Amino acid sequence: MARRSTGQVVERKRTQGTVYALRFYAGGERHYVTLGTAEQGWNRRRAEDDLAATMAAVRAGTWKPPRDSEAITKPRSEPTFHVFASQWLEGRRGELRPRTVADYTWALSYHLLPRFKNYRLSQIGVAEVDAYKAEKLREGKLGAAQINKTLKILAMIMDVAIEYELTDRANPARGRRRRVKAPKPQRTWVEPEQLMALIEAADTYHRPILATLAGAGLRVGEALALNWRAVNLATGTLTVGIAKTDAGSYREVDMPGG
Repeated sequence: MARRSTGQVVERKRTQGTVYALRFYAGGERHYVTLGTAEQGWNRRRAEDDLAATMAAVRAGTWKPPRDSEAITKPRSEPTFHVFASQWLEGRRGELRPRTVADYTWALSYHLLPRFKNYRLSQIGVAEVDAYKAEKLREGKLGAAQINKTLKILAMIMDVAIEYELTDRANPARGRRRRVKAPKPQRTWVEPEQLMALIEAADTYHRPILATLAGAGLRVGEALALNWRAVNLATGTLTVGIAKTDAGSYREVDMPGG
């Protein structure tokens, strides 16, 4: 079955400046047509207009390759994700730490390959990646950070596939929307903007204790060890510290303002 007609604008940096070209499939073959340089008046918008016109001609069956275009190349055999991902990992072993290799192997063996192993690279799109993410969330076996780790590895593999021109799709695993949002952690401390409300809500006995702990940045043990000799109203400081001997370490901190 002939591959459906798809295409994209390609920008390449050359010594003469940015060169714009079209890369697309038509009739089961890959075509690469150079448009021109920025100096010649080409820009992204003009190239996209030309792509739209070209693809319309392809669909109508009236498009013919220009004589000065690069030779038509037959599409290379497109490997499955299993084959390409295995080659990708094997090719990187020498540059990665053993722990990283183990992480990549875990992500591929237990998560990515079971889902995508039989897919051709061009068959992995945004919808497939979103379905994988939704499946992992339903399983409930991985946390958000672990799911995101597998998606990051998938994105790295697809980046290389795109560089090798094995697929002309944008990387489907890139972008913040692809990532799982981790739930906001349950904090056991008070945020600065919450402090005054907490102090004002405290009773008469606990209010000065809370104000001293928060305002002076004291540990609980340091606050419990305070006495009147630690207070210097003249300098507005507290001498704090817990020491088992007279040579123990003490420090001075500013008293919270009134």
